[in-house]
Amino acid sequence: MTLSEVLSAQAEIELAKKRANHAEDEFCNEHCPVKIGDVVTITGHSHRGKLMRVTRVRLYKYSMGRYNSFSVYGDVLKKDGTVGANISDMEVMFPEHVLAGETK
Repeated sequence: MTLSEVLSAQAEIELAKKRANHAEDEFCNEHCPVKIGDVVTITGHSHRGKLMRVTRVRLYKYSMGRYNSFSVYGDVLKKDGTVGANISDMEVMFPEHVLAGETK
């Protein structure tokens, strides 16, 4: 194997990763009930009950490689509504139509 072949294979892997991330973004945007920019009440362990402005939504792999929910990440808001120094995350379950394999 030559260096050129190795570099070509690495470039193919990077392209595949970008396509997979783009597909995940599209799926999350279409099916997650929580959208980027939404302000939600945190249900996770840390910061429970505080408000969070969503900055990122990803698929959550729980076990044995299966997905059943979204991981929602964001900035914890201060009492006055401004962004604080903390970030948090929480789990949002798939809507029923997603679990059934249906589209909207």
